[in-house]
Amino acid sequence: MSINKVLRAVFVASLVISSGLSARAASIIVDGGTSYNGDCTFACVERYQQAYDSSAFSGAITITDIDFRVSYGGTWSAGNSYRLTLSTSANEVGSLSSTFASNVGADAAVFDTQSFGSYSAGDYLGFDGSFSYDPTQGDLLVDIQLVAGSSGGPSLDYNYISGGAFGRVYSFSGTTSGYVGQDYGNVTRFGFSETVAVPEPGALAILGIGLAGLGLARRKNAA
Repeated sequence: MSINKVLRAVFVASLVISSGLSARAASIIVDGGTSYNGDCTFACVERYQQAYDSSAFSGAITITDIDFRVSYGGTWSAGNSYRLTLSTSANEVGSLSSTFASNVGADAAVFDTQSFGSYSAGDYLGFDGSFSYDPTQGDLLVDIQLVAGSSGGPSLDYNYISGGAFGRVYSFSGTTSGYVGQDYGNVTRFGFSETVAVPEPGALAILGIGLAGLGLARRKNAA
């Protein structure tokens, strides 16, 4: 093997070994685009599902928080507690089933459980956790269930758009099946992190050494 080939091989291997990973935080708001007054869906229900079109997400992410925008302020009923579960939706946006279980994907995982207090218009109320989501595998499903206390609280911003970014299923008095609103959904802010490859400082030094070595080898061969 020539000197040039050896140096190139060492250089490529050093870049692979020296590369690192870095988490980049970001957020996205999923909004149907047509503004409506707030309603009590979610705050007043026993179970609420909302599916989000995968196109709202640019790539594989780790979701770290999910927030809903308050439209009209208020105070939640005492002792309320909601559990939020995430999964890749078993049914696409626009094709949600009225049976809650039929929409839940195989990768379902509890994200967070929260009790809420008082909120003012414009505030965000939300959940914190960790969930890995790959939009190439399907739409995202948020599944919220009242697990303690009684429902009732501030109204949230909701939108409608035909064939749009989201759809929902909700029930005021049960957790098995509910009413379908294929093109309706609450305005939602997702916080997430992306893992990206970033060369470590040592890789830059190795790059310089590799280039210098290649240059010397070429000059020696030319002589």
